[in-house]
Amino acid sequence: MQNNYLLSMVLCLLALQPAAAQSMGNLDQREVAISFMEYIQDGRPDKAAELLDQGRVKYDDHLKASMKGAAESIRDVAEMTIPAVTAMKTDSTVFFRCRYYAPKDKFPDYYQVDIQFVDGQSLKISKLVFYDRATLVKMQTARKE
Repeated sequence: MQNNYLLSMVLCLLALQPAAAQSMGNLDQREVAISFMEYIQDGRPDKAAELLDQGRVKYDDHLKASMKGAAESIRDVAEMTIPAVTAMKTDSTVFFRCRYYAPKDKFPDYYQVDIQFVDGQSLKISKLVFYDRATLVKMQTARKE
């Protein structure tokens, strides 16, 4: 009887495993997103640019300035926030939300970058959206209203 129970539990866990992996997104893409954020935080935008799909994301002066601003913002809040990378799903895609937050604050999000890939297999970043503190506070305020 106990063996049947253990077998049932193992089978349930195995059945749930693919669903859990899907909800986390592609783990290789997650690693690319984490590497991108580490390069940004370390002030190495040229290294981060190597992870971009150059056909979809232009590494121009505007993006360089955004990456530099991101590095400064992240360094400013790194000591008082928690970094997190979360797979997010929309109707058409999975993307990775990289954020720095302080859960006990009234407005917990301090900096955020959404990192998207062209499909579930690609390991090159096809879209980036940067959110500074002011934008995140506005978004959080709008959600509360």
